[in-house]
Formats: sequence, structure tokens, C-alpha cells
Amino acid sequence: MSRLKSLRDERGQKMEAMRDIDAKASQEKRSLTADEQNEWDAADQRVSELDAEIRRVERQEEINARMAATSGERLDNGVNENDRRDIQKYSWLGAVRRAAGYESMDGIYKEMHEEAVTEARSSGISTSPKGIMIPSVVLNEKRDVTATGGTGGNQGGVAIATNLMNFIEALRSQLVLAGLGADFMTGLVGNLDFPEEDGLFAPTWLTENQTSNKSDATFKKKSMSPKRLAGHMDVSEQILLQTSPSIETRLRNQMVRGVQQALDLAGINGSGSGQEPTGILQTVGIGEVIGGANGAAPTYDHIVKLAGAVDASDALLGNLGYLTNTKVRTALKLTKKDAGSGLFVWGDSQNELAGYKAGVTNLVPSNLAKGTGTGLSPIIFGNFNDLLIGQWAGIEILPDPYTKAAEGMIRMHVKTFADVLVARAKSFAAMKDAIAQ
Repeated sequence: MSRLKSLRDERGQKMEAMRDIDAKASQEKRSLTADEQNEWDAADQRVSELDAEIRRVERQEEINARMAATSGERLDNGVNENDRRDIQKYSWLGAVRRAAGYESMDGIYKEMHEEAVTEARSSGISTSPKGIMIPSVVLNEKRDVTATGGTGGNQGGVAIATNLMNFIEALRSQLVLAGLGADFMTGLVGNLDFPEEDGLFAPTWLTENQTSNKSDATFKKKSMSPKRLAGHMDVSEQILLQTSPSIETRLRNQMVRGVQQALDLAGINGSGSGQEPTGILQTVGIGEVIGGANGAAPTYDHIVKLAGAVDASDALLGNLGYLTNTKVRTALKLTKKDAGSGLFVWGDSQNELAGYKAGVTNLVPSNLAKGTGTGLSPIIFGNFNDLLIGQWAGIEILPDPYTKAAEGMIRMHVKTFADVLVARAKSFAAMKDAIAQ
């Protein structure tokens, strides 16, 4: 569904809701109740916001069409090549400096901030930002981040400065869900409901006049809604005053990777309690392969049974793969498939297991317990297309120059809104008691 159609559909729904409220009160020959008036006012305000957003999107589409006609080239994310060049001038350090009051808010920074505020409101997030907002078009903009100009390998900076000896980036667990095929959705609007078939119509063979059995197809729904993901980090004032491309890249990577890591962690093992989404390992109904009463060393049989558990649910389709941690990979590289072949369960490829792609990250826990067994690890198999990760709008950064002022530091509060959903539990299976010390 196009962005413009989505906005128009939502506007139509709000208008219909207002008409229904008026019609009910008119039919009953009375004034609106306080609750009805509040509901009507909220819908009316949303319609005004949608009208402004529809005009903006229509105007943007008109501009895009003109620019496409002149440049002839558009990028995969719908941004014109000329627009992309402007966006690439956007500096995260520059944005934070402006939010902290070191520089005036103008040019591309003002434009992107206003774009992000509009995007957030259109996504159904009520926001009155105190800092600077960065829209998804900037977050999703791809830049070459290695010293050689490529995008693979060890992610470093676009340039290598000689004055970075005291700025050593912390080690982080690898991000793997996108590579395994998880469905990342950005620019979402409002809550999302996904209808799910719960019961199937099942006809039976009968004689000519025999009464048929009732067997309705039934449906339920699963939902995603924006949940606040927030944290803060301390940065020295000297860092903010730098213009080094390397420091710019590191700061941007710290923020973006921090958010991405939180989303990966939630997708793998989110608890589902409070505002934390429910991850694969905590989802009720996924397939299960049991090692032992107190855990067991993983074998080739366990690996095959994981795929078999998904296959038994008719779910062996889509983007299939395994996911585990580095301890399990090491153990399986030392475990023989059988007594005579000389082959090991995990072969020479770092990212392939039993004929399927495999993701490895220490975001997968290694501290599970079962019976008397401790320090156990899970191995997951499934169709990662059925893991949905959604993000509403962009990121807001609010600099706090006071809390750490005595230390010459700026505390930056960072927040975004996101959610995770396992669309079909039967698409996944897990062995949760692997011994891999």
C-alpha cells in the first residue's frame, strides 16, 4: 500500500467515525456526551494533521516526479539521486551540535527535523520533541563505511584520522536477523493488526443424503504497536566540536547499532513482559527439540530434528536458517557427524549449517538452565521471514549539557519507537538446552 493511499484511507476512517458519533446523537435527539465530544475532537484533530500530511506527500511526489524526469534515476528507497546527495551532507555530529545550541538550526538540519516530526505524527506517535529528530530517510541512507569504501568486512570509518587514539569503540555482538531474512518494516503508521487463520474449513466424505459437519474457517489477529526504546550515552564536548569523518561515523554507528542490537535482542529472546516485545525463544507454540533432563551436547541428530519439527508443521518454506551463539558453533565444529566419515557437524563454512544458512551472535543467550544443567544455549531453526520487526518514524536525540557539565560531557538521550512480532510460531523450532562450554 502506498503512503498516500494509507493516509487517505485513515482520513476516511476518521471522517466516518465523526459522522457515526453525530448520527447517533442526532438519532437519540441529544447533545454529545463528554466522551463522545472528546472522541470527536480527537478525530477532528487527526483529520487536520492528515490533511497537512497528504498535501505534503502529494507535493513531494510531484517534486520526485519532476526530479526523476530530469535526472532519470531513482534509488531503491524512492529517494532521488539529487536528494540523496543532499542527505549525505547531513552530519549526526552537526545535528547534535544544533540540538545542544552550539549552532543554529537551519538548512538541511531544519528540513530533516521537520520531516521527522511530521513522520512521527503521521505514524500515530504524539510528540513534542525537545531535541532534534532524525527521519527514517536519513537512518536508512546507506553510506560506505569502510576505509576502502566498501560495505563488507570490519565496519570502520570513511576516513582514517590520526587523532583517535583515545576513542576506542566497544565490542558488540553481531547483528544477524536482517541477514537471516527477518522482515524489517520502517515508516509504520498507527498500530498494525495481522489477521491470522485460526481454524480451517475441513469438509468430510459423506453419503448422498448424510448431514455434513459444521467446520468454519476462523480467524484471530496479532498486533504490533509502537513501544518506546530509549537510552542515553555520554559524549565529551570536544568530540561534538570535531568534524572528523571518522568520529562522525563512529558516533552514528554507536547510536544506530545500539538501536539495532536492542531490536535483534528483542527478536531473539524478548521477554514479552512490560514494554519489551516477545522474541522467538519466548513465543508459545514454537517447535521443541529436547536434549536431555539436564541438557545435552548438541549432535547432528538434534540439528536435523530442528528442521524436521518445522517441516512437521508444514512450515518448511521462506527464508530458512539456523541461529545460535559462538559457543555452540565452536562445539559443533568439534563434534563429528558420525563415527566413520570424518566430517564435523559444522563444516568449514562459518555461516552455513546442515545445508542452510546460519547466523551466529552472542545476543543468543548462553546462560539458560534446565534441571541441574546451567550455562545452556539455544539453537533456533526457522523461516525468519515470519519474524517482523517494525519501526515507527526515526530517532530523537535530546542533548543534556548540565548533568555531566563538571566533567566536560554532554549526555545524549536517544529514543525511537519499535516492536517485534513472531507472525507464526510454527515457523520456528528451538533446542533450548545445548551444552556448549
